Amino acid sequence: MSTTRYHVLKNRWEYFGQMPEPRNHHASVFLNSSIYIIGGYDPDSSKSGEMIPTGTTYVLDLTTKEWESKRNMICARAHHGVVTIRGRIYAIGGRDSRGRVVSSMEVYTPEIDAWEMERPMPIPRMGLGAVTYMGFIWVLGGLTSFPENSDYDSPVLDSVLCYDPVTRIWSSRPPLPMAKAYCSAVVAQDKLWVVGGCCVSQSNKNHLVSTGLLDIYNMDCNKWETRAELQIPRHSAGVVAFEAFIYVIGGISSKEWGPVSKTELFMLDDESIRKPKEIPVPLTGVSVIAIPPVEAVLRTKSLSSVIRRIIDH
Repeated sequence: MSTTRYHVLKNRWEYFGQMPEPRNHHASVFLNSSIYIIGGYDPDSSKSGEMIPTGTTYVLDLTTKEWESKRNMICARAHHGVVTIRGRIYAIGGRDSRGRVVSSMEVYTPEIDAWEMERPMPIPRMGLGAVTYMGFIWVLGGLTSFPENSDYDSPVLDSVLCYDPVTRIWSSRPPLPMAKAYCSAVVAQDKLWVVGGCCVSQSNKNHLVSTGLLDIYNMDCNKWETRAELQIPRHSAGVVAFEAFIYVIGGISSKEWGPVSKTELFMLDDESIRKPKEIPVPLTGVSVIAIPPVEAVLRTKSLSSVIRRIIDH
């Protein structure tokens, strides 16, 4: 149930309080000076030994430091994506309370505390990457369910979709370099990145293995390019962009045989990997967000130099 924050300039993790209820494989966004925690599993609630997705919406006001319960989603979800655009919050896909992978999407309007259904994705998917970029909602990769006579030979997807919240139309974009699920999508310095995930094993097609690849979308060429690789391949990690950096936190690694506590920092200026302070315990199914600084921070070049000295010290 605990929340933890990372102090960039002190390179340390600090306890930040308790959530109203424990959660995993939930999603979070920052909007209007508040943190929204949406859906996920409550580990204290299960049926036949299996955790059940919830539809809850909790909000932490960073000014008052108080939690408030808001209207539940229409569809309970875990392993879903959540983004904010045009002052509203979109919950996308995931696994519902009956164990089904869903294609549905719903939108929350904070002013009236209400969820309503939006146009669904063309196919169901969970464990997807989701982000807003260039005025669209991007949905990347994930796992789907399909009948035996479908055209898909694997439930892991490489497809990329864009949703226009104005026209309410889904469209396709160039596929990822490889099919992957439980990857993370972030925007750093106006560039779209996809980090980590799990993909089908080359040696055993029935197994999924973690990947550490960082792929970037080249808008000029309209294609994806692999630019770097994490030191520890991982999926279901917490990934967040801050200034000219991408932080990769926790997750599961098939190379490490389970959850990891190690954190990696990808620096965009020289595309190097650094090792910030580890999280207190190995974690997966976490959700992380970057809170914009209240006061002006150092220029990106100066900040990069400071962070290098702090981490490498």
